Amino acid sequence: PALAAAYNSCDTSGDGRIEKKEFLFFFHYLVYYNNLWSLFSTIDEDGDRRLTRDEFVNAAKVIDLKKKDPNKIFAIIDTDKSGMVLFEDVCNYLATNRSSIGLNDEDIKMYTN
Repeated sequence: PALAAAYNSCDTSGDGRIEKKEFLFFFHYLVYYNNLWSLFSTIDEDGDRRLTRDEFVNAAKVIDLKKKDPNKIFAIIDTDKSGMVLFEDVCNYLATNRSSIGLNDEDIKMYTN
């Protein structure tokens, strides 16, 4: 999942290929999404590649969600109201909300300066 997410994120032209100008971003995104996948797969207690509300809320106790209500965040991420969220859904939420989850210290400095 991390490889596909990285590939899709750096293909800014949407042509299905990574061009030379996009190539460096690919490595950055690959590390970022691999970090997120490691976190996601740890949270996914039953290994079904989906997070239930309970799995998400339990993980929120460990993850810094900036004191936001994990139930409200889950409701936002669960756009189809299935009671489950996928890796892609979580990544989209984190990217949209400029979360530092999954970034290393150097990345945080780069994005906040």
